[in-house]
Parts: sequence; C-alpha cells; structure tokens
Amino acid sequence: MIKCKCQQCGKEYSVRPSVVGTTKYCSKKCKDEAQRKTVLGNKNPNWKGGLTSNYKEWHKKQQGKWRKKNPEKVNAINRRYYRKHKEKAKIWRQKTYQKIKDKLKITRRQWEKKNKEKCYHYHKIYQWRKKSSGHFTLGEWELLKKQYNYTCPACGKKEPEIKLEIDHIIPLSKGGSNWIENIQPLCRSCNAKKHTNYLKYVPTK
Repeated sequence: MIKCKCQQCGKEYSVRPSVVGTTKYCSKKCKDEAQRKTVLGNKNPNWKGGLTSNYKEWHKKQQGKWRKKNPEKVNAINRRYYRKHKEKAKIWRQKTYQKIKDKLKITRRQWEKKNKEKCYHYHKIYQWRKKSSGHFTLGEWELLKKQYNYTCPACGKKEPEIKLEIDHIIPLSKGGSNWIENIQPLCRSCNAKKHTNYLKYVPTK
C-alpha cells in the first residue's frame, strides 16, 4: 500500500500501487465536496457560498418580466400570502413605510402639483361619500363637461375664462345623491348663487 495526500482535506490515505495517480481524494465525501465547489464557481470572485451574483441579477430580471405579464396571478399570490401571514405582512409594511416615508411625501407633493384637478376631484368625492350615497369617476366628469361644451349653463362663460365646478342638482343637504345624473357643471359664482336651491340647467348648444 502506498500513502497519498487528499487534495480536498489534506489527510493521508493508503491506496494500492496500481491506482496511484488516478485518485486524488481520500473518500467519496471529499470528492463530492470538491466537485460541488467547482460547479458552483468557488474560484469566481463573485461567488459568496451560494448562487453567483450574475445568476441572481438574471433571475430578478426574469421575475420582473413574469410579473409584468401576469399581474392578476401576482395579485392572487400576494393576497394568499397576506391571508396566511397577516402579522408578518403588517410588520413588513410598517418597516418599509418608515424607510421610504420621506420619499413618499416628496413624490406625493410633486404629483399633487402636476395633477391639481384630480386632487380636487378626489378630495371632493371623499367628502361627499361621507354625506351621501353614490360616486362618479373623473372620466364621467370630463364627459359631462364636454356635453355642456365646457360652458357654464347659467352665465354662458366658457373655460378657460372660468373654471367649472361640480354642482349637485338636488343638494346633498336635501337628500340628493352623488351619482353623475345629479351633477351639472357651474362656475364658482353661479354655484354660489344657486346655493341649496333645486335648479337644473340645460346644456347650451
């Protein structure tokens, strides 16, 4: 028997003279460990004991592509996870909010400056929902203004000379709803003159 040194663990082991030079490792365990390191790229400087950084970046890109193509599946997965792990999800949301709280404030202010009309619309809807039933979208409001030819039916002035406001034909204080059928566009002065009276104006041609 001839003694050889294992290239993996460094221990000496005995082999027959006929197999000298053909074996490098003292056991199958050392051989598997050496092969595993070679396959996973232990010599690569980016390797951190697991998947390589290049693979992680590629995997993230593939995940992003799949998420864009399948938004419904992603929402379903998120809902299932949230139902099973409500407490964990709440803690995670609180932590992430604390981290990006300042950024969210800045982006929200920037969005509000660019979309003043949308902000006004959403704020009004929020207030009206507390008082009455029904709601309408910004698209429905834009369509209604188009039907009135962007003109106040009370005074005949047109945008952009005046700014049209949302007026309830039957006031909310008198049991009116917040559906689009109960809405008409009026300028600020005409809206103030109408006050809580029931007046329905016909669109001007």
